[in-house]
Amino acid sequence: MFYKAKDPKTGNMWDVWMYYHEGTCYLYTLCNSGKEGWDNFSMAKSSDGVHWQELGPVITKDPGTKWMGTGSTWANPVRGGKPPFQINFSLWAGERQTIFFAQSDDLVHWKKCGREKEFVQDE
Repeated sequence: MFYKAKDPKTGNMWDVWMYYHEGTCYLYTLCNSGKEGWDNFSMAKSSDGVHWQELGPVITKDPGTKWMGTGSTWANPVRGGKPPFQINFSLWAGERQTIFFAQSDDLVHWKKCGREKEFVQDE
């Protein structure tokens, strides 16, 4: 795999993970666009792992949070379930890091789930 983001909205790349679906590699990266901390998940897609189409940020940190943390992407565990794809990510807000989720129909456009899906640590 060969890829380096060029879009300034993406910024510097850190953690990287990929999801392969129907002949396409979907590359997700935790990025810092230079504003404040790790502030977005950006992505690119490729059919061969060499030539990439950069799509830029697909999920950004919420206002009032310090930074984002890496996630993972997976298919809905219910065969034929909707939406078909899920991603998790963490946000550092206040004194703790908490896990959140987003969902997608196409692995490109993500909608964050509400705070009711927040996965809070057992303190």
